[in-house]
Order: sequence, then structure tokens, then C-alpha cells
Amino acid sequence: MLLVSVVPPGIEEVAAREVSEVLGLAVYGTSAGRVFFRASPRDIYRANYLLRTSTRVLVALANTSFSTLKDIRDVASSLDYREFLAPGRSFAVRAERAGKHGFTSIDVAREVGAAVIDSYSSLTGIRPPVDLENPDVVLRVLVRGSSLLIGIETSGRSLHKRGYRVYNHPAALNPVIAAAMVYSVGKSETLLDPMCGGATIPIEFVHIRRRYPTALFRGDFAFRKLGIYEPEVDRDVLEELVAEVDMESPVKAYCIDISWKAIEGAKANLASSYTSDAVRLVEGDSTKVSTYPKVNVDAVVSNPPYGYRSHNIRKIERFYREVLTSLRNSYPGARAVMITVSHRQFSRAAEESGVKVVRSTFVKHGGLLARIFHMVL
Repeated sequence: MLLVSVVPPGIEEVAAREVSEVLGLAVYGTSAGRVFFRASPRDIYRANYLLRTSTRVLVALANTSFSTLKDIRDVASSLDYREFLAPGRSFAVRAERAGKHGFTSIDVAREVGAAVIDSYSSLTGIRPPVDLENPDVVLRVLVRGSSLLIGIETSGRSLHKRGYRVYNHPAALNPVIAAAMVYSVGKSETLLDPMCGGATIPIEFVHIRRRYPTALFRGDFAFRKLGIYEPEVDRDVLEELVAEVDMESPVKAYCIDISWKAIEGAKANLASSYTSDAVRLVEGDSTKVSTYPKVNVDAVVSNPPYGYRSHNIRKIERFYREVLTSLRNSYPGARAVMITVSHRQFSRAAEESGVKVVRSTFVKHGGLLARIFHMVL
């Protein structure tokens, strides 16, 4: 079957590499916000448990182009839903649309929902119940320009809801983007986040290195209500993944923040995520060289303040310059990855501090177009 890893637009390359390296599966192709790969039903469980750059995993029923709303209904009507929608199970359609069309997402959901009922009823003689609030099975319909993807939801809640976060920092980074940033620095053994907030980046770093399956922290996966679900196979997969957790991996992370409240919140998140033993917390000013531990650091990954919430956008460039200068003086030659929406200010600060920007990529984060900078200190 064809699976789709839905990802934040901008990290498709990293997400495709994760599918290849972590799942050991060949990538079929990519498009904006999507990574396609061939897999077995067993891999549905593995993908949900191991993919950290994915927001959801879908079983693709149709991946094609269209011209009109009728085309969408016709495609949906031609599909066989019996394998996924067991008798008595309710369903709902969730549609997302991007681009200029003569119809809305609501129109798409209505037409596809009617097509599902017609197709299922004609093949089984049973009308499937619809439950818009709490359905057993969700069909995702993604319309972007003239492309159409119809898929069966296997994740349920977005996979960025890891389940370990007990403290929510007001400017917390999406864990999926944090994981993509961690992957981009390669096989580092020691990571530092100089503005760590609730410690999302250090936690993702340790989870990736140790191969923690997400099922250790949440159990509400949608695939457990699908007709193809096999509880015994699911248990076998999870037992295998737990056995493969590498607690001997020599990972170490340093989590620095100037706020004692953030440090206390980070401490709670570390305990909840089983990473306290691998992360050292430091309360201090990231603009000062004296704050940084005198250790060898392979990679620096961080989500610094953007300057928008505190209305200090004019001061943020100086702040970036001071942080980058202190980091370069403390860990010359280390790889660094940082994300910000204040990218012009960051670019100037990097140049003035002598930090080399190797490349940068744009990514959607919290409704904002952010830029991820890949650097050498």
C-alpha cells in the first residue's frame, strides 16, 4: 500500500530521509508537505511510532489531479472503503484546501462523504453511519491547486502531540520541526540549546538517538479502529521497538535558559519524557560566554526569541549578534541550526558575528513563515 507522511511544508527533504533511514523504506516521491512511500500494513504501526518529522500518516486511496468538484466526487465514488471501514463503524470526512477554487473545503467534505456512502452501500448493502464529532474512521481529503489526495487517517491526533509535554512554554517549538532540525545536524553526540524554553529540542534529540517509540507516551492512534487493524501484530511491533531502545547511546544535551520558570518547566518535561539523565539544565544568559559549559559540543540547535511577542524587534538583531558571537567563541567550528521569523535581522547578525550560514530553508510554524538557518560557528 501507499502511505503518506504529512509534514510541515519546508522539511520534506529531511522527512524523506527519515523514512529511508528509520523505517528502511524507499521513498516513492515527495510534494509540498507530503512524503510518499510504499509499505506493508505492519509499517502503519512502525511509521506512527517512529516518524518524528510527521504530523500524521495516511493510507493513500487516491493521489491524482482534478479539474472540478464533480471530478473529486467521481474519484471518491470509485474507491472501495470496505477494507478500512468495518460494519457499524462511523466515519467523517476532513477536507483541507489550498489554492483558488470555485468551492470550499466544506463542499469537498460534503461531496466526498456522499460518495463514500454511495460506494459502501452499493458494495455491502449497508449504509455507514456518519459521526462528525467523534468518528471511528476519518478520511482526509487534501486539495492543493489541481492535485487531490484522499487518504485514511491512521494517526488520530496530530503526531506533534507527543504526550510528554507537561509544561507548555508560551513560545514552544512544534516538536516535529524540532526533530527536523535535530536530524539536520547529523549524528551528533552532544547538543546544546542556548534558549531551550521547555526543552523540546533536547528531548527530541535524546528520543531520536535512543529510538524511543511515541507509544511510550500516548496510545490514542486512529489505526486501532480500522478494519485492517491486527492487535497481535501491533503488540509484536511495539515489543520489538521497545527492545530496540538504546539506553547505552552516549548522548548528552545541555539546556540553557535565562528564565527560572522555563528551567523548572523544562525539568518537568524532562522527567515526563524519560530524558532527565541525559540533559543538564543551566540557568543563565545566552549572550554571555561565561554561561556556556566548558565541554565539547557537536551541535547547537535552538528556537531563539523572534522579538514579535515582546515588541522588541528593533533590539532582536543585537541580541542575535551577541548570542552568535558568544557561541562562536565558545564552540568554534560546531554545527548550528536555528529557526526564526526575524530572518533579515538574523542574517545580518550572523554576518556581523562571523558565523557562516551554509544554507537556509523556509518552513511554516504556527501560521508564520519561519526560516531555518544551517550554520558553522
